[in-house]
Amino acid sequence: MNETLGARIARCRKGKSLTQEALAAILYVTPQAVSQWERGITIPDTDKLPEIAAALHTTVNTLI
Repeated sequence: MNETLGARIARCRKGKSLTQEALAAILYVTPQAVSQWERGITIPDTDKLPEIAAALHTTVNTLI
């Protein structure tokens, strides 16, 4: 299965019962940024990946 980074973020976020707004607040980004990541419109900066992984209780390797 070729899951995109955005799809993995969305799956992990939903698995933790977080809304896009809640994840955005944790990461100090806008909910629109999270939405764009999940839809594959944009990708998060590479320096943001460890923060995203930590917020979702996973690893960077799992996300990428």
